[in-house]
Amino acid sequence: DDDEEEEDSEDDMRPKRAFEVAGEPDEDSGPPVDGEEYLRRVIAEAKKYPDVITSDLDPRHFDHRRTEYVPKSKPELDTDEEPLHEEGILCEIMQDFSKLRLHVASVKQNIGGEDAELNQHAWQENWEQLLVGEPEAKKLTTLDQHSLGSLFLELARRANNQGQISNHDSLWMYYILAFLEKPLEKQAEMAIKYLQEQSTRLKSQSSDTSASTPNLNMIRHIAEETFVRT
Repeated sequence: DDDEEEEDSEDDMRPKRAFEVAGEPDEDSGPPVDGEEYLRRVIAEAKKYPDVITSDLDPRHFDHRRTEYVPKSKPELDTDEEPLHEEGILCEIMQDFSKLRLHVASVKQNIGGEDAELNQHAWQENWEQLLVGEPEAKKLTTLDQHSLGSLFLELARRANNQGQISNHDSLWMYYILAFLEKPLEKQAEMAIKYLQEQSTRLKSQSSDTSASTPNLNMIRHIAEETFVRT
């Protein structure tokens, strides 16, 4: 009849099943005896239900039963605040810096300064040449506190002109800070003020200074924690 023809036409329009089997299920023969008979019964059962089923259930009523492994939405952070992880990172940096200062103290006792007088004057004529390569304890040990402070000031001025501290300069500033002693020379105090002013200026220009000036934040923090806040 017409209903059977309509069902046949709908079957023809459906995509082929992955496990297509011919014939009708034998419901009276008991449990399926093979895989094909099992598939026939599954297909026959599926035909009893519509292709789309709607539900009136509100899923929000079941929120309290959700698994604890479902990711929870993160609260929006105030962009004016420092990232939550930065405090821990700076704490680790200060611990490493303290170890470096202890190492520097022992190095000063063991390294002689026969070229000290020469270096203290020569670096002023071409201080950029002194900074070629990575920091060396022997180079810095031959400089007195006035020379170290002046070198630190030159690096701070260069950072101020460039708008940031390069990785190379930040490494040198990190080591120079380890060699500086209290009370600071005037040049070193001026350098720290340069860093503070630059940090304040950049923060007023952008809400995400931690991402764009990590070297500046690190050097300023070390300088303040070591020589300003103590």
